Amino acid sequence: MAGFPKLSSQFAWNFLALVWGLLCLTGNFAIIVFDGSIFKRASKKAVKNLETAREDLWNLASVKYGYHRFFELENGVKLHYVERCSPEDTSQPDETPRNLVIFLHGFPDSWALWKDYLELPRDAPRAWLIALDLPGYGGSDNLKSYDPDVFLETMVEFIIAMRDKYLAETHIQNKVLIVGHDWGAAIALRLAAEAHQLADRFIVSNTVLLGLARANVTDRCSSALKMTKTWLHRLSASPRTTILDLRLLSTAFRTLFPVLYQLLLSHYVFIFQLPYPLPTLYGRLGNFWFLRQVHSHASPSAPSSSPNSTSASTSASASASAFASSLGPSPKNCTTQTPAPTPVTYGASVLARARRPDGGFPEKIRLYREGLLARRWSRSLATLAALQNLEEEAAATVVMDGDGNAAGSGAVASLKEKKKKKRRRSSSAGFGGGLFEDGPEGAAKAPCTVVWGAKDVALDRRICLEGMGAYLGVRGSQMLLLPEAGHWAVTEKEGGAVVRACLLWSLQGEEDELRGRVQALEAHVKFLVDK
Repeated sequence: MAGFPKLSSQFAWNFLALVWGLLCLTGNFAIIVFDGSIFKRASKKAVKNLETAREDLWNLASVKYGYHRFFELENGVKLHYVERCSPEDTSQPDETPRNLVIFLHGFPDSWALWKDYLELPRDAPRAWLIALDLPGYGGSDNLKSYDPDVFLETMVEFIIAMRDKYLAETHIQNKVLIVGHDWGAAIALRLAAEAHQLADRFIVSNTVLLGLARANVTDRCSSALKMTKTWLHRLSASPRTTILDLRLLSTAFRTLFPVLYQLLLSHYVFIFQLPYPLPTLYGRLGNFWFLRQVHSHASPSAPSSSPNSTSASTSASASASAFASSLGPSPKNCTTQTPAPTPVTYGASVLARARRPDGGFPEKIRLYREGLLARRWSRSLATLAALQNLEEEAAATVVMDGDGNAAGSGAVASLKEKKKKKRRRSSSAGFGGGLFEDGPEGAAKAPCTVVWGAKDVALDRRICLEGMGAYLGVRGSQMLLLPEAGHWAVTEKEGGAVVRACLLWSLQGEEDELRGRVQALEAHVKFLVDK
């Protein structure tokens, strides 16, 4: 129509997202009002439990789960992580290879999601276990931006620094693993696709691969639309017979239903996209009602038994610990320091978040708002050089004689009598990374193990999991489905056992089949992909 500009599809999507976000916010507000949560205040006991839990997780002098450390980026931002060498068995010889495992959490968690993973069995290969607080979470400083050019560059700088710090040249056959959940898993998969040299294997649980999800949504919407158009065409040609035959329309609806269901599951994401201060108010409403709802889904199911004071106390303690993990350090915790000889404390932005009545909620949702998954990553020259260096180190094999000198050609002929030492390397560097890779855009170029809890309250597997095998094209990749596990499978009994089995299997050299390890657990697991 003359005089009216043509509306772009992006504008239409933004408008629909705004309307859906406002509707979801209104619906959530109604629930908070009608169930009385908006008037509830934390009891003195709950406040005390929370204070105790925060002291347990965020006192920098504590070594209960490991040592609190900080890494300062080149731009001055400090990232907090907890470090532990495990198993702590001094009987193992010094030359035993030390591996590196880096754990990445998701929303709304912190390093504490992995606190039960910071100890390996006594017979496991020794490894440095690093549980990181993502920027803007827990004890890590904020970033100026959370788009890929800033956030992913930060992750690369951190991971390479951890490799340099913990994987000394004197240790041979070092192995690097990255384990992620939710946002941590999404970040890990993106690194596996665009910076695969960083690790030997990526182990991820319950996340969204945006390219795959978009493709599944597009395919389902297109199929449903075609079936609807076909039915309408038949209706116009033969109204009397078609009006009573709704099988095609029923099939169209069933095809589209997972898309509609995912929209419902992702309602909070649309609320997070609303203009400020609406998302902040949503996070604070009803004494952090939203966070408490999340924690209720994240808590492992308690065994059925008659209620008693001990189980009630344990439940209250677990709830306080989960809440403390999300809120991060208190102002009091921010005065603590790491042990001598180099005492360090939390950064200024962490203290600022601790003093806010919203607990720094706006900073946590910036991952959703600033296009970390959707936007392209223009890797810096420094990152490209660092990745190239890892590629070269992976390919280089230096043959040493007994005195540690480079062996000559005569020594090469008698390798069996010489020590063969390899530089720090990532085996995934040999799996690709060229210009002409098979697989869709965003496909991993390193071995990946996906562990997925089928009873996910945030992600529909028909949207987020179907077709993922095409993105796991590297040999040695697997995808495991746990029918009885949920979104936080990593903290559940069965899901946690499976993730630990995957971790140990990789650390121990991957010489046997992962399927056998998992089957030995007698867990309910289906292998959807096993390459």
